Amino acid sequence: MGQIISSSFSDAWPLLVKYKTVYLILGALAALEGLIFAVNPSVYTSGPASQLASAPPAVAEVIVGAYGIGAAGGIAVWFALAEVVRTIDPAFRMTVGRFFGLIGIGIVIAIVIGIGSGIPYGIAFSLFFVALGQGTGAQGQTTSLVGILLIAFAVLFAFWISMKWSQVTWAYLLGDPPNPFTASWRATNGRFWQTLGFMIVLGILSAIILEVPGGILLWIATFAPFIGIVVFPAVFALYVWVVCFAYLAEARWYLHLRSR
Repeated sequence: MGQIISSSFSDAWPLLVKYKTVYLILGALAALEGLIFAVNPSVYTSGPASQLASAPPAVAEVIVGAYGIGAAGGIAVWFALAEVVRTIDPAFRMTVGRFFGLIGIGIVIAIVIGIGSGIPYGIAFSLFFVALGQGTGAQGQTTSLVGILLIAFAVLFAFWISMKWSQVTWAYLLGDPPNPFTASWRATNGRFWQTLGFMIVLGILSAIILEVPGGILLWIATFAPFIGIVVFPAVFALYVWVVCFAYLAEARWYLHLRSR
């Protein structure tokens, strides 16, 4: 685990600079939104962003710029994802079919988890209402207990499926048969808790790397308008670097599981 994380940490920067022109353009677009607000705040004084009119100008600029970073980051994620897979399979190309395939995988996972946990949740809350009518007697306590057990089942089901299918994206992009869901399930057999530990460690490291320096930079940008024009591209670059790092680590973890 440590070797995978450390190697991904050191290899993330070359992936970032490989598409530096694309990322520079996206970072500039993120800064542009903050610049528009600094120059003409009235464009954000109506609609969903109308609450920004009462915020201090520098703070409002940071909020608007952060939305721009998020939009640009959504595009950058696909470039980073494709490049990470190409480090494993140089012949890989992110086609339109694969793009919609990933969306389809996300929909399938959401439906399975939603139905598998949503039905027990719905039954549980129905039982709680029944228990209220039954009072505090033995029957009401039994009904409430069944509801609690159903909620526990829903949580455990969502957690279990999320971990067993945590490798679906990489199994799909690397073309492992017979299908990505089966490949992910088999890859995590006997490695469930190790995978959970890896995902927790990776998530904590990614959050620290992104939130601490990124938060400091955004805080600096609140001191005066126009500072965000410089800060936003820097925060965007940090975001893309963290994405490259996390994707590299996840892909290499899947290769580790697959080799076993």
